[in-house]
Amino acid sequence: MSKPQAVAFAAVVAAVGAAVALVRRRRRQSMSLDDWRVVMETGRGGEADAYYVESKADPSVRFRGPDASNRGVHGALAPRIPHPPFITNPNWDALRAAPDLLRPSDVVIASFPKTGTTLTEQVVLALLAGGDAAKLDPSSQNEWSDARGHGKYLCGNQIFKPTSIRIDFDLIEIESSEVWWGPPKPVVDFHTGKCWVEKVAAVPGAGDGRGGELRMPLAKFASLPAPRVVKTHAPSAIFLGTDVTTGALVPGLRIIYVTRDARDACVSAYYHAASPFKLGWPFAAWAKAWASGLFEHGTIWDHRRGWRARARESPDQVLWLRYEDVLADPEREIARVAAFVGVDATPELMHKVNALSNFDAMKQKAGKKAYFYRKGSAGDAKGHFDETLGAEFLAIEAREAASGGGLRGELE
Repeated sequence: MSKPQAVAFAAVVAAVGAAVALVRRRRRQSMSLDDWRVVMETGRGGEADAYYVESKADPSVRFRGPDASNRGVHGALAPRIPHPPFITNPNWDALRAAPDLLRPSDVVIASFPKTGTTLTEQVVLALLAGGDAAKLDPSSQNEWSDARGHGKYLCGNQIFKPTSIRIDFDLIEIESSEVWWGPPKPVVDFHTGKCWVEKVAAVPGAGDGRGGELRMPLAKFASLPAPRVVKTHAPSAIFLGTDVTTGALVPGLRIIYVTRDARDACVSAYYHAASPFKLGWPFAAWAKAWASGLFEHGTIWDHRRGWRARARESPDQVLWLRYEDVLADPEREIARVAAFVGVDATPELMHKVNALSNFDAMKQKAGKKAYFYRKGSAGDAKGHFDETLGAEFLAIEAREAASGGGLRGELE
């Protein structure tokens, strides 16, 4: 190595070291929500308002909120309801107006993000598949595939995303990294999987939604066989499975609402997607943002409250599930789900579904998506919340429980 190269290398090492030290200092910031504040900066030149979490002791230590461009209006039918920007207003409005979008035979898994959605989907799909492992695909998070004849649909967000596709830019669009420039790939027929309708249902003339996501024409979604398994993270106020006039749930529609300890959900989100952890956020700063609703879906407590109201209005149509209960007594909770979706839970089937929904087994079969399956346990908050921060979250939980936003919704 020449002297100039050695000097350059030393400079890089020093810069990396300084960056690591900065991240470590930031993560050692005080573990209290009260030491952080949320500030808004008005957008200029057509830019959206930006929300930041900054240290009260040192305002130069600040982090931009993950939903800074999505802090309000969502569609003409649902003003000021937090929801991800990749679920666009035109497409959502068009889906909301579509007749019979969801039908009585559908099974919906509704949840706030990072609260046990994937596990619940696995249980439901395994039950409906009769315990046939060949019809499940953790590597795609069980998205719909005709090749398997099984899977979930993501209500309002993603009707379907296969691994092999025919490129047809009149119907779908995909990320440039996924465009296949070689010989035509085989076309996949879709018979299995989940669907996130708000994200991928494509309505002609209603916009493309999130750039890069594969789209399913609405007519294709309507043609899929029953029972369709549909996923949604939507707050109940903008859930697509309701009557436009009365607001009541579609008769016969079955909804499984799964939730978990807010502290564990906050920790899981800290490492997911944009990953505040990788961006250098101190955990307490992230907890402040998350608890304040600077998250694509608002707060977990508002989300629970809305869905708890639905459960009270239509107790025969909404099953309240706790992630911790599924982990602690899987056979009991699987039996509850089986009864709710109308599946005969024989001992043999229960054994198969329990084995298929085991976290380690799912992660092992996830392939390149294994990163999505982080821990699959309860109580991870213990390694992130100190006594002060934990007490603050428990105080919020107690306050929110009084109005239906608590974890044990069925007891409130």
